[in-house]
Amino acid sequence: FSVIFIDLDHFKHVNDTHGHLAGSKLLWHVGTLIKGHLRLIDYAFRYGGDEFVVLLPQTSKQNALSVVRRLRELLNSKVFLHEEGLNVKVTASFGVAGFPADARTRKELLYLADEAMYLVKNTTRDNIALVREGLVNSRRAGSGSSWRQHCQRPPGCFAQQSACQYLASGVNTFSWERFAPSGRILMIPWRSNAAPWI
Repeated sequence: FSVIFIDLDHFKHVNDTHGHLAGSKLLWHVGTLIKGHLRLIDYAFRYGGDEFVVLLPQTSKQNALSVVRRLRELLNSKVFLHEEGLNVKVTASFGVAGFPADARTRKELLYLADEAMYLVKNTTRDNIALVREGLVNSRRAGSGSSWRQHCQRPPGCFAQQSACQYLASGVNTFSWERFAPSGRILMIPWRSNAAPWI
């Protein structure tokens, strides 16, 4: 299987310019777009503020790259929030890791996919990085075996450690907000004052 980490580029600018309600609607639209372009056996999760994780069962890293390229092109072609009188375009940084080629444990796989995404975030943005291979569309930074040198976060530092623990262990640590009535659905961890983390 493969894991894709997705982080929206400059999402804070959307919140600062158009407000948090517009930012929340944008996240919903992006989540719906991701969900709509996956297979029935795939899973998509919201992972913290403006990050998403996609789990692709029975998919090699190279096949996952095809999925990511399609998602990236689709995201780059969309204009969001027409209903609000806004024309918001967003791009994203993508990190891709495959099991068992890149890691022996699910936790390590998640960490490496997250680090690959941060390689893109810390260099070019609006791009894709593969674990152990580097940037796919290299524009400003080197790729290949030096991909780790661009990762700035210390080992074990996840934006949402509990989300990785959930995916790695299968223990339900979130209440889930569901976005579709049937089929595989986009499951988004959602923090709520009324529903504490369990």
